[in-house]
This record gives sequence, structure tokens and C-alpha cells, in this order.
Amino acid sequence: MYGQKKRKIRVYQLMKDVYALRQGDLSVTDFYATLKSKWEDLDYCSDDTWNCPQDQMHYVAKEWENRIFLFLAGLNDEFENVRSQILNSEEAFSIEDVYSRVEAEEQRHLIDVGQAEVSDDVKVNHALAISGEKGNSCMGEWIVDSGAIHH
Repeated sequence: MYGQKKRKIRVYQLMKDVYALRQGDLSVTDFYATLKSKWEDLDYCSDDTWNCPQDQMHYVAKEWENRIFLFLAGLNDEFENVRSQILNSEEAFSIEDVYSRVEAEEQRHLIDVGQAEVSDDVKVNHALAISGEKGNSCMGEWIVDSGAIHH
């Protein structure tokens, strides 16, 4: 009886953690890994016995569908588009498919942000060069050749 009480407390705490978990500052990979670890702990605590294999298969399918919903619900708002695409699709996705799609979207977002930062750096350098052409041959640490013969 003590073991059963301890198991219930452990399952309760795991479920509470899973339902409260949000991506926040975590990467998609870290968020998914944290959820997956909690799900594995929950699976380990399960002591269900099944009389009918079809009922077990149906239960497992529903459980994974719920896990997909928990993963999607915990994602940051920046993933709303991919979340909507997945939820509005007629296709049935596995949790791995869902994770892969969201992670790919995160990578696209990181590339876009990286290109925007590079683009901003190019704009700043270009602006410094233009300033130099208007008579300023020295801007901070930048020396811009204005094309004059005598420097």
C-alpha cells in the first residue's frame, strides 16, 4: 500500500509538471527533450494491465495525441503558424513528425534573424562608407578612402 501511495504522488507531480511546462527561453529541442523525459517517467510509473490488445492500442494512440497537444500548447507564440498548420491538417502526425516540423520552423526563424543581423551590419558599414565620401575621412576606428589624391 505504501508503494501505491508513493507511485500516485510521483504520477501526480509528473502530471503537474507536464501540464505546467512551457517553452519560454528553451529551444524547441530542449523543450521537447524535457517533455519527453517527463513522459518516459510517467510511462515507467504506469502499472496498467490490459485484457484486450485493441483497447491498449486505442489508449496508447489517444495518449500520444494528447502529448502532441501538450507539446503544441507549450510552444511560444512565434510557432502559431506551424501549430495551426498541424492542427488544421487532415493528416495524422506522430509526435516525432510534429517535433520535426516545429524544429525546422525554429531553424528557419534563426536563419532569418541571422540574415537580418548581417543585413543590418552591412547597412551600418555602407552608411559609414557613404559618410566618408562626403568629406569625413575618419569615422571612429574606420578610415574611409574618399578617392582624393592627397591625403
